[in-house]
Amino acid sequence: MMKIALWTAPLSDPGDPAWFDCAAQYRFLRDHFPDQAVTLFTDQPDSGTSPTSDIASPADLPRWCAEHDDAVLLVHYRDGPLPLLDLLTSRRAPVILRWHNATPPWFTFGRQNADAHAALAGYETIAEIARHPNIHVWCNSPFTREQFRALGGRADRSRVVFPATHAVAEQATPEARTAHDTSPHETIVLVIGHVAPHKGQINAIHVAERVKALTGRPLTLHFVGNGFHDPTPYACALRDSIETADCKIVLHEGISQSTLRDLHTRSHACLSLSEHEGFGHDVFGALLAGVPVVAWAVTALETLLDGHPFAFRHFDIDTFASAIAALHDPAVRSRVLECQATLLPRYRPEITNDQILAGLAGVFPTGRQDKAASAPDADLGEPSLERYPAILRQVVREWHRAAEHFPQSSEADLAYDSHINITSLHDLRLTRAHTEMTTARRYAALATENDTDLPISPADFQCFPAVITTPARQSGSTGTARRYPARPLVTGPSITLPAGAYRIRFILDITLHTPGELTVDIEAVVNGTHVVGRDCLTRRPGEKMPPAGVTFETADASAPVTFRIHPRQAFTGTVTFGGARLRNAHRGFTVEHETEDQENPPLPVSEIETLLTGGRGRAVLGKVRARRLFRAGDVARDEAQWAGAARLYLKGLLLQPDHFDYTVQCAHMLKETGAMAVAERFYLRALGMRPDDPDLTLQIGHFYKITGRPDDARRYYEAAAATRHPAASLARAELQGAGS
Repeated sequence: MMKIALWTAPLSDPGDPAWFDCAAQYRFLRDHFPDQAVTLFTDQPDSGTSPTSDIASPADLPRWCAEHDDAVLLVHYRDGPLPLLDLLTSRRAPVILRWHNATPPWFTFGRQNADAHAALAGYETIAEIARHPNIHVWCNSPFTREQFRALGGRADRSRVVFPATHAVAEQATPEARTAHDTSPHETIVLVIGHVAPHKGQINAIHVAERVKALTGRPLTLHFVGNGFHDPTPYACALRDSIETADCKIVLHEGISQSTLRDLHTRSHACLSLSEHEGFGHDVFGALLAGVPVVAWAVTALETLLDGHPFAFRHFDIDTFASAIAALHDPAVRSRVLECQATLLPRYRPEITNDQILAGLAGVFPTGRQDKAASAPDADLGEPSLERYPAILRQVVREWHRAAEHFPQSSEADLAYDSHINITSLHDLRLTRAHTEMTTARRYAALATENDTDLPISPADFQCFPAVITTPARQSGSTGTARRYPARPLVTGPSITLPAGAYRIRFILDITLHTPGELTVDIEAVVNGTHVVGRDCLTRRPGEKMPPAGVTFETADASAPVTFRIHPRQAFTGTVTFGGARLRNAHRGFTVEHETEDQENPPLPVSEIETLLTGGRGRAVLGKVRARRLFRAGDVARDEAQWAGAARLYLKGLLLQPDHFDYTVQCAHMLKETGAMAVAERFYLRALGMRPDDPDLTLQIGHFYKITGRPDDARRYYEAAAATRHPAASLARAELQGAGS
């Protein structure tokens, strides 16, 4: 007797399409094989059938598998960790994994990282499953099967099995589909789907606003789904977009099927701008209900809506809006509904049931094989081999031989793109977010650690082809002499650093085969053009290589800094580069005039460790260090060392950013050094701390006066003059002088 067990991962929503599909498969298998043992392992409260002995707890599955080592196990899975992975991969009998295609991680990376991590784990799990010959994968659409193939899955161990859906029972009659129309005086657009970044609700608002502008009619946009009031970043952004939208928006959360039917009946169009669909349940429901669909035909919708006149492959909000506006024409609307009616036979319960039976026949342990399941003709025949049947037959024969010898069609250490490898805006944003996050994390220690010495790999730099790169610990030039031009030989990397002074030391060796001296400029450059540090070294044949490095200062934490090693003359020799080491320039720095802080004497090590165990302790220690930096800055200020004072004040403010007096002092020092843009930011930051401070208001007026902004200066002078502070008389004098 054949034994089949079904299991689904725990789901937070009992109405999840994955659960509905699992329960429907269980009911079909139980009814189709009444003499066989079909068991459903679930913790869902509603199994879709009356309680029987065939409903079991998921905790009992390992014991059941041990007792039935020849049974078929059918596992429903979407993403995240798969607790049964070891059990599935070690099982002797065939395993079927029903994959409900997961949303890729880039939609939520950087905003909802828990979701991104679950998605990443899901795709990695599928890639691991693809390497095990005992596991067959049932995909919910041709697109999902393409995704499985792109992750290394074999053609003979994957097939399409459409999911069960609520929508089939709600199909409208042909008369209802053709007779239904909406009011000519209003546009009603329906968007269905839970709130998630890939569902496109915010994009739908932009389309709706353009439809309203095109038609001149009032427009109501109905959102149906769950999660509108969630605290997620995307839900918050959606709520903000709804508040500012130039159209009426109605939210429907947790509605019944009868309410959804009513919305279908009243809607002018169903709009789908989802960027990722494993099947497209909501769109198919609209097709069945006789609502004209306007969709972005990507992922699973590309095949589900193939041939639909309003299924567009490229994202263009003007095109989507024009299609919805065109549906006000009765002839257009009627023709679209006729086309939609021809698509419905592609998905019927009978087709799904046949796919399930064919899938079981392909993996059933008796050895019976469904040739259609294992033959790769359809895969190999696209798009060109199908034109040459004889060649195709020979390739298929060789393919079957390969399948007998190799358990998987890829290798674990291979990485490759999918067959549609177009770079998208998501790809760019994900890569940029990753690189910026990595850079920020890497150099963040320089903000507070005086003794940090960070290595920079030679791989982070761009080097002239003749430059020999070596690991940082190696030294000495090796290799054949080469010719080097008088141009930058080493440039990069582009990094942002906390405001302050730094020293970078390059692991560089130059051997000269050219007579005479060689002068090499070493520069630190901000924003690609402004040199903030320059040093030069002179290299002579036979002499020891001098140190290569430069000290530089940056006042803008958002401005990228790059480095250049640039010989002034062309030469013959060898250049070996091993990267660089970056540190704070004031490492080990002391101030001669600084005296011991009597209020805060040095703390014993044990007391420091105690302070560091909690957030309050770290704050106390930070204030101690900030106070010392501020006092050192005062000493530099009194000696007219404006740049040094600004640097020390900046370091102190990194530890205690809410210190008003030293925020003002830092602004004064930056002004004296000529860094006017940065000085202005610090003046305004101080003003944000004390908006009504007359003396600061007067100082900002002076600042705008000397920087050639008389209107701004007058505004601040007038604010200071309106007070009873001593600064008021000075401000009035400035105003009188400006008036004369």
